[in-house]
Amino acid sequence: VAAAVEKRPGAVADAAAIIAFCRERLASYKVPVLLAFHTADQLPRTPTGKIHKPSLADAFAIEGCRGDRRG
Repeated sequence: VAAAVEKRPGAVADAAAIIAFCRERLASYKVPVLLAFHTADQLPRTPTGKIHKPSLADAFAIEGCRGDRRG
């Protein structure tokens, strides 16, 4: 499971904190193994402004090893 995390300006991205949050609230098989941090303009969007999930999945397939992996 992979997660694309949108960083807000000025926010500190902490992969360990995000993984801990997910472990507390999700089933173990739903906890992301890969986190990729993006700014809002880096995420692929549809003409209506929604995140285009197929494009995002393709990006993970191509660049999957560039994110933070949990330990």
